[in-house]
Amino acid sequence: MRDVLEEIQKRLAKFSDQTPAEQQTNKVNLVYEIINLLDTKEVPDNILKDIKKLCNTMIDNTSVARDVFNQVHLDKTGQLYHKHTVPTKFVNPEVEKWVRKLSPAESAIYNLVRDNTSLSQEDRLAIILCNAALEGGLCFSAGLNALLKSVLERDAFIEAGAERLKRLKYSAPNHPVNVKTREERYNSRAFYPPPLTTAGIHGFLRNGKPKSKNATNATTRIRAFLASLLNDESIEKISERVLLDSLSLIFFRKEGIHAPAFLQAFARGQLNSVSTFDECLLAQYSYRYPKAPKAEQTRVFERASARRSSNKRFLQSGCDTIIKDIRDILNVHHKANSDAELIHDDLVMFLESLEAIPESIRAFTSWFIYMFSIRKWKVADSGRRKLSSLGTVWFAVAEGINLEEHDSRDNSLLHTQLLESEGNADSAFVANLMQFWTYLHEHWDCELPEQFERYGRGVKFVRATIPGALQVRQLFADICKAYEDSSVHVAESVTLALILMARCGLRPSEALHLEVKDIDLRNDGLLCIRRNAHFSPKTFSGTRKLAFAVFLMPDEAELFRAFVRQRQLETSGRKNALLFSEYEFNDSLINYDRLSAEASRLLSSYLGRSVNLYQLRHFALTNWQLICFATKERSLQVTKLAPEQIEAIRDYFNGASHDNTLFEIASAAGHLESKLSMTTYLHCTDILLYEAALRAENCCDFRVLASLASVQHGRVKRIISTNGMSDLLNNSDMVAVLDELFNTERAHFVKKLKEKPGSTSYRFPNFRLATQRKAEQVDKILHAHDDKFSTQEIADVFNLPKHWIERVIKAAQYYRHDEQYQTDYGNPRLYPKVSIENPETHLSLVMPKENNEKLESLEILQSLQRLSKGDSNRVRKAADIFLQNVTFNRRSITLKSKRDLRCIMKALGNLIAPERWLLKLHINKETNRDSPRCQHYWYEHLPDEATLSVVKDSYENHSKFGRVDLSYMNAELTPEMKSWMKEKGIKYRSSRALICALHHYAIYLRAEAEYLNSDYQPSK
Repeated sequence: MRDVLEEIQKRLAKFSDQTPAEQQTNKVNLVYEIINLLDTKEVPDNILKDIKKLCNTMIDNTSVARDVFNQVHLDKTGQLYHKHTVPTKFVNPEVEKWVRKLSPAESAIYNLVRDNTSLSQEDRLAIILCNAALEGGLCFSAGLNALLKSVLERDAFIEAGAERLKRLKYSAPNHPVNVKTREERYNSRAFYPPPLTTAGIHGFLRNGKPKSKNATNATTRIRAFLASLLNDESIEKISERVLLDSLSLIFFRKEGIHAPAFLQAFARGQLNSVSTFDECLLAQYSYRYPKAPKAEQTRVFERASARRSSNKRFLQSGCDTIIKDIRDILNVHHKANSDAELIHDDLVMFLESLEAIPESIRAFTSWFIYMFSIRKWKVADSGRRKLSSLGTVWFAVAEGINLEEHDSRDNSLLHTQLLESEGNADSAFVANLMQFWTYLHEHWDCELPEQFERYGRGVKFVRATIPGALQVRQLFADICKAYEDSSVHVAESVTLALILMARCGLRPSEALHLEVKDIDLRNDGLLCIRRNAHFSPKTFSGTRKLAFAVFLMPDEAELFRAFVRQRQLETSGRKNALLFSEYEFNDSLINYDRLSAEASRLLSSYLGRSVNLYQLRHFALTNWQLICFATKERSLQVTKLAPEQIEAIRDYFNGASHDNTLFEIASAAGHLESKLSMTTYLHCTDILLYEAALRAENCCDFRVLASLASVQHGRVKRIISTNGMSDLLNNSDMVAVLDELFNTERAHFVKKLKEKPGSTSYRFPNFRLATQRKAEQVDKILHAHDDKFSTQEIADVFNLPKHWIERVIKAAQYYRHDEQYQTDYGNPRLYPKVSIENPETHLSLVMPKENNEKLESLEILQSLQRLSKGDSNRVRKAADIFLQNVTFNRRSITLKSKRDLRCIMKALGNLIAPERWLLKLHINKETNRDSPRCQHYWYEHLPDEATLSVVKDSYENHSKFGRVDLSYMNAELTPEMKSWMKEKGIKYRSSRALICALHHYAIYLRAEAEYLNSDYQPSK
């Protein structure tokens, strides 16, 4: 059967190269080919699973992949693998009956208002609610009740950006929330009232409160009002569901609306989407670039209990080692793909091995054991997330608490403290905490906290803090300043990773784990998100391809292409090389914690609200939604993209083989269903509903507008005469009239939000056009030279002057072939002996083997680059001492005199931490009898914190004051290295990081001096 699978894989590979239209045509032929290849009625389950996996990974369109496998599975097993839900009836006869009965309601309201100049406040409230449903598409009970409450409490309109809106605060089943406090969680939804609804609210605010204190809900008011207006008592008996379904159909069947299906479900409250906040709306419509905050280093703690949240990061516990041990157990089982029973057994053995631990810590560990024992958690990854999220906070806050002595009030205070320590960073934290409280209540006899009943079951918290387009662009410029202490490669890596998140909607893990081979630069470019040696997609639908040139702005695409070309040159011959890394020639991942902290700090300072890194993905998907469904004018206004690029993005999503554009957006985001994208990532659906309402072909007499707004008819007549309007007003005319009314109103009916003071410059600085000459580029140039690239090719790829590249190569040749850098046997000190792998033309520097030493060498090089000219000369002299007394395989140098030590400490004393110096003094008991005198002789020029180690040996040719080896010690040692040192009895471990950094810097100084035609005096 393996031969059959290989043949199926070939057919699928050929099928995947076809266009979407060709795939729709040829998928039936593909199914028959696969069935004929199997050639047996009974196919083993494992073979079917392999075929399903091949279909999902090799066919990009998820729906096509599911259709192909469904038909194969149906032929071989007699049943479908992916079950199709039975659709409901397209036409509901009962709803259609009430649509016919309620259709005259809108014209009846017009007649009532036009002929009645003194509406009561009760009637005005009912008209506001009817118009909100019939004219604005607000057709679900929770939203109408929230609007009623807002009007009764006389809340002002909010103007944030373009249109006026009302904030509706409500909670409803299956509606995600975007506001979470210690007391409650609710949905803060933006409702943009259409003109007649706005006029009705304006009139209500101009008059006093209603005389009767009627506490009925919105739908009851609508039923009673329509029954009286249409003189039909049966309307009062209609159910709430049928009433709202009927009003929704009346709204969407108006001429000119042409709303997509998802918008109809959104208006009815069946498909929910979380609105963004007022500050975000203000930023979306702003044309001011935000001020860059003061450059300050964000504190990032590398600790076992470190969390991505700014609050949990600082939590410490005396039992952090237990968290680390549990995490290690889960990591081992995750790699081994163990089942729940094995994980349970190991956790039980671990808990039994702990002798004396706090009761609260034992309870938490027992919860883990229990969840695996009942197979609620079936894989190790289920526990890892809970451990990092809830475990870190619980261990820090509840470590010294005796649960037996706590009553319900004490647990309520503990619950509040846990929420404050967590800092709203994890959407699943509250649900996990409630699950843990339930376990404590059922198995440890703990009383439940008072807040337990306040949280709705199954309600999802969604972050909706979307930055503006100009704030995102400013982030790309300011993130480089936050990484000034890092290499150019790291600064460019984090910038481009943020660009891919904000433009292509990549998850942070997807962007940071891209490999060089995942990028295709031909035509519009191709970005492949797929499984590689460093990463697995979150779900099988996360495997996808994106044309990055469609989404990136021109200068961003140019920078990205240049960077990828550099990485292709730097990583030639290496498999699975990362695109973004801490070091060019090693696959060490970008520090996510630091990137998240820096980006969150910058975005939060721009917006004035807490914004995390993941919101860039929300920003990208929301922009796609606006581009595909909003008007072109709004798309230009919000996204700040060029008209041609907006058309290109529209063609990209609308050019699919079917007309489900929302599904195409979900597929590009890596979602299996469009519902997830809608409820969690698209935050401007309310604006699309408002635009649909304005497209309706409504014509209204100006007297209706005046009566609803409770202003004199003559006042409205003057406004329409001044603006050249007719007595019959369409929606755009009514909006203009209402703007005039609000501007001339004495009372403050509108709360206008103001932008934060920012830069008034409308020109954003382009990305760097010319690469600066820096010491860190020496290694790149020499690697490219050794890979047989010409000087001109290197200059083109790295955007550097060709003459400077030639000087760098010449300087490296000097340090390889000059006599003072040769051993007594005529071999180069800084390079291995000549061989096939290492010919005389080989100039790449010999780097340390350990990753931490490579990164440390790069940090030292960054510090050296910031030196003044005088300090650089001193370092050059110290570098010559090192390079003339070391070989490529040594970690220390032998000093010839105390003057050399003084020269080194004078040059590098302020750059290197004093505790990192190690001086080994070798003493012969015959030659150097006065050991204290020898120690004092050398220790005189060492820093106080430096380590002086005395070694006694039998070597007879020591000088009067002994033989001295100077080295730079490792900052961090891996557990394997510590074990090896303990086994060998080695107390100190030296590093080549400093030697490598000085070798880089020496080549750079010599090349720079020759390039600038300055005098270069090598030390004698």
